[in-house]
Amino acid sequence: MAALVIASPLAAQGPAPMSPEAERDLECAMWAALVSGSVEDPEIKTAFGFAMTYWVGRFEGRTGRNFDEFATGEFVTSLEPKAEDLRERCVPEMESMGKRMQDWGQRMQDAPAPQ
Repeated sequence: MAALVIASPLAAQGPAPMSPEAERDLECAMWAALVSGSVEDPEIKTAFGFAMTYWVGRFEGRTGRNFDEFATGEFVTSLEPKAEDLRERCVPEMESMGKRMQDWGQRMQDAPAPQ
């Protein structure tokens, strides 16, 4: 039975193509994972781990598919030459989300306690 799955045309095709938006989300997620895995500072590591999770969630929300079907070794390796472009594209989005989360947290702290 396993040989039939491996030999089937669908298995050989790989994952379905993704939209440009989904591909950007996956690229930023994998970039954040690579950065998180390469830094020693625990706060920076955590920030990039949260960013990776954010982009994985966006990817899965857009596609309805599990990110690990697409984030293959070949996909991750293909990002290496794009590292600087990814940093320039992904960092502003990461900072924007971080700012929104901080602002939300402040609003929650400033809100009156429920009665």
